[in-house]
Order: sequence, then structure tokens, then C-alpha cells
Amino acid sequence: MFSLTEAVVLLIHQAKLKLDALLAWPYIGMLALALLTSLFVLVDWLRQRPALADEGPPRPAWVHVVNLSFAVFVFFLAGFAFSGHWIGLNGVIFPEPLSLFTLNSFGAFYFSVAFSTLPLLLAQRLATFTVHVWGGLALIFLITVAALVFIESFNFAQHPFQSIYLGVYLGALVVTVLYLFWFGRIRRTGRAAGE
Repeated sequence: MFSLTEAVVLLIHQAKLKLDALLAWPYIGMLALALLTSLFVLVDWLRQRPALADEGPPRPAWVHVVNLSFAVFVFFLAGFAFSGHWIGLNGVIFPEPLSLFTLNSFGAFYFSVAFSTLPLLLAQRLATFTVHVWGGLALIFLITVAALVFIESFNFAQHPFQSIYLGVYLGALVVTVLYLFWFGRIRRTGRAAGE
């Protein structure tokens, strides 16, 4: 989904593209490759229609509520980023002023993350959900580390709302790690009971 939404953002802002920049063509190339790969995978899935296994312990209701809340919140962030609201552009939330192009790219990212959680609303067991959480942990961890490495770019005294950017990622990291510890404990007790 990200390759599609980001390609739309690129088309909308094509006049702003700086094709002589060092990473412009590699980025466009990787985006095109990701689009082609997504198309190939979709066609292959439609052709084969593989059976989907919903495995693991049953999903508690609170996991469904957390997933739905996460999707709604991140769709909200995507809508905010796509709206081009001045708060997103002038360094109030992000550590530096952003162009509309960059803010819309954040919107494409947030939309893709939120969209990817929608199939999980149908999952009745935890294995599918947990695989998704592991993938999300990689993104959350890398983004949080990058924000902490460049913490001097933030100006919390002048722009206290910048703490939202860092706080959301730190909060997501804590919730994700707690969930994975909980799931690991559930699996261990399930194995012990099965022996």
C-alpha cells in the first residue's frame, strides 16, 4: 500500500521533485520496484487463492479494541498529514518545518500503516496479529532511535507539541513490547499445559 500511496504523492508533487538529488532516482526506482512487486503478489494471490490459517490462542477482546483504536488514531494522523494543516508544516509537531510534499509523504506512510491493520480486525486468533506486531516493532524501533539520535533537532521549550511526535512513538514502542512479553508468556503457559 505504501508504494501506491507514495507514488500518488510523487505524482501530485512532481513539479517539486529534484531529480538531480543524489537519492532521487534510487528512491523512485525502489518505489517502482515495490509497486511492481505488490502488483505481482496481488495477481499471484488472486490466481492461487491460498487458504489462510488463523492460528494460535484465541484473540482476547482487548486486543481487538487496541487494534481498532490504533487504526483509527493512525488514520487520523494520515488525514492530518494529507490535509496540509499549517501545524504540520511549520515545526510545531515535527522537529523542523516540512514542505507539503514531505508532510503528504508522512500521510502516505501513516495511511499505509493504518490500512495494514484492517485485515487483523477479522483475525480470531493471536498468531496473525503477533506477526504483524513484530513487523511493526521494527518500524517503531528504527523511527524512535532516529528521533533520539537527532534529539537536538527538537525544541521542546519553543514547540512543546513536538513532544507529541516523540511521545507517540515511545508510547507505541512500550505498548508493543508489553504485548510481545504478554504473548510470549501466553505461549509458554500454553506449551507447559500441553506437555
